[in-house]
Amino acid sequence: MNDDYDNLLPSLLTWLKAGKKVAIATLVEISGGSPRPLGSQLLVSDTGETLGAISSGCVEADIALAAQDVITNGQIRHYNYGADSPFIDLTLPCGSSIKIVVNMAPSIEWVDLLCQQLQQRKARSITL
Repeated sequence: MNDDYDNLLPSLLTWLKAGKKVAIATLVEISGGSPRPLGSQLLVSDTGETLGAISSGCVEADIALAAQDVITNGQIRHYNYGADSPFIDLTLPCGSSIKIVVNMAPSIEWVDLLCQQLQQRKARSITL
């Protein structure tokens, strides 16, 4: 496990406490191979900082741009990359495809609660 990629909650909480607006990109579907597992996430702040990974670097820059749009407009966005994608210049290994959802981070209170629950090894989920 790579904490920089697999446990983004503490960093997300730090960014939110610093007053940053943050979008979260989540890998929600994989067809074929993928270097990162389903559920992988990328945090993107309104200042352009990123943390986490969705792929092996093939699409992160484009996702960061999409996240800036979500931060500006506050609307959830869905993106497809790889096979059958509208982005012919962004290819993935072995002809695979992935689907990403980008949405705003939950409130500081929710993220703080999630961090506490994680430390106590308790299950918790958020439905957006």
